[in-house]
Amino acid sequence: MFLSAIFKKYKEKEYKFILIKELIEWLQIDLKQKNLYLESLDFLDDEWLDRFYKKLTSVIEIIEENDALEKFKKQEVNIQQITTDEIEEKKQEINSFNLILDNI
Repeated sequence: MFLSAIFKKYKEKEYKFILIKELIEWLQIDLKQKNLYLESLDFLDDEWLDRFYKKLTSVIEIIEENDALEKFKKQEVNIQQITTDEIEEKKQEINSFNLILDNI
């Protein structure tokens, strides 16, 4: 949600242009391809730059939602593991208690 907040904050063309360039720089792609993307930005008019900016904003929001979903799934797995561990502990306690009762 951090990146999408920054993108929505900057509506002016030069800020859009700068942010788009920085995001392209962060991409983990071949250097030649990255340079082609950066060079192509120089040929975009205001309308196309705005379209590209909106699409990029949408993609970032989707990525952030997916990250949040992944974190939620990991937390859910952790909770299930904790619950399973607690159940196992309770079984051991009951077995220990039954062993004590059997010895009495």
